[in-house]
Amino acid sequence: MRLNKFMSYGAPLIILVVGGSLGLKQFQQLSPSPAPQLDIDRWENKRGPRPWEADNPLYQEAVARAQAIKEGTIKTTSIATR
Repeated sequence: MRLNKFMSYGAPLIILVVGGSLGLKQFQQLSPSPAPQLDIDRWENKRGPRPWEADNPLYQEAVARAQAIKEGTIKTTSIATR
């Protein structure tokens, strides 16, 4: 009975503690790649139009800008700087 209780509760606890320690050690040794720097001074809120916003002037401006970009009359800039 005593061995069965250890196998039910003790062994999983020991595996969890030791495995978590080893996992954290490996996780700390990862070297993350640097995140791209964002230009927060020039950003534009981009979202899809709502069905009830067909006559919204901001929506019409966005549609005109998208059409101009598609035609190539406006040059687009990337928000993230490298």
